Amino acid sequence: MRNKYTYVWVSLVILVFGIIFIPKIIERIKKGTITQHDRMNLAGNDETLGFIYLNNEKRKVPDFAFLNQDSLLISQKDYEGKVYIVEFFFTTCPSICPVMNSNLVEIQEEFRDFDDFGVASFTINPEYDTPRILKEYAEKYGINDMDWHLMTGDRQEIYDLANIG
Repeated sequence: MRNKYTYVWVSLVILVFGIIFIPKIIERIKKGTITQHDRMNLAGNDETLGFIYLNNEKRKVPDFAFLNQDSLLISQKDYEGKVYIVEFFFTTCPSICPVMNSNLVEIQEEFRDFDDFGVASFTINPEYDTPRILKEYAEKYGINDMDWHLMTGDRQEIYDLANIG
């Protein structure tokens, strides 16, 4: 039961982040000021960002390989060189997931022309969320960007990705 509430809180945090910060980020991209004051430009550093710091440790999404809504095997290599959002959801979620994915569809539309942007959505109910179910969900919500993959696979591997990553 504890894990169930953890995922609800994680989803809520992502939703709040999206509501507050995504419009500001989109505005900066449209104005061309997104990198004007980032920490890499200020430091004069040309190193590309392949990780983030969390508690003074370099962190990034761990390696993964899962089937997407088109039954294609997708891994972290498909996202190399891209900025991407990682989310955990399930298709039968009655509350926050539809809101979260509707917001992500808006982001999909704003970033459609950017080849270096993607979304990686992992179901936390892989027993039900087969590639066919994920495909239907994608069609229902208008998820149609080639770099947005709704993925399913081994339940424990997905949970490990969520909890360890």
